[in-house]
Amino acid sequence: MNPDYLDCSGDRVDNEKIVDCYQKAKILLANEQLQIMLADDASFDVTVYNIHGMILAQRKGNYGEASISLSHIPRGVYFVRVSSGEYVYTQRYIKR
Repeated sequence: MNPDYLDCSGDRVDNEKIVDCYQKAKILLANEQLQIMLADDASFDVTVYNIHGMILAQRKGNYGEASISLSHIPRGVYFVRVSSGEYVYTQRYIKR
């Protein structure tokens, strides 16, 4: 059974649901996998932090798409940061 996730609006996030869509990045959360896709095939980095700023997962040097497993991340509040050149986007999530 998958844990419950809440997006920053407090809405429950179901499997296979796009939880955020920005001009450049699309973030998909499904089966404890975080998938990030960029509209252009630019290089980007993804980092997952806890509320204290500790890095829980990181993928550097991605092109177009990246996937990170969240199964090892404990319950709590965490942040996903996507950066590509001058573009930086951070989204908050809650794992219950």
